[in-house]
Amino acid sequence: MNVPRSALARCIGDVDKFAHEFWGCAPVVVRAADSFADLLDVDVVERLLIAPARRPMLRLVRDGVPVSVSDYTLSTRLGGVLVDDVVDVPRTLQLMA
Repeated sequence: MNVPRSALARCIGDVDKFAHEFWGCAPVVVRAADSFADLLDVDVVERLLIAPARRPMLRLVRDGVPVSVSDYTLSTRLGGVLVDDVVDVPRTLQLMA
């Protein structure tokens, strides 16, 4: 009988190994031939980015070093309140490119 793997196992491989060796300790890269379009696709990512997201909902890291918050956020009014940690979508997309 072919039992489908969980979404988590498809993304990280051996779940127990990940939990004990990597979770909260070290980055891990898993290369898989599977498609993950049923979990997350470009359209979903774009919808998440155009919503008025605020830090810390998003954090950018380049080469293991966090990108300065001021490089991808801006100040704006949300519901009449001035907030200074709203994700600047065009700048974020530019940084991700």
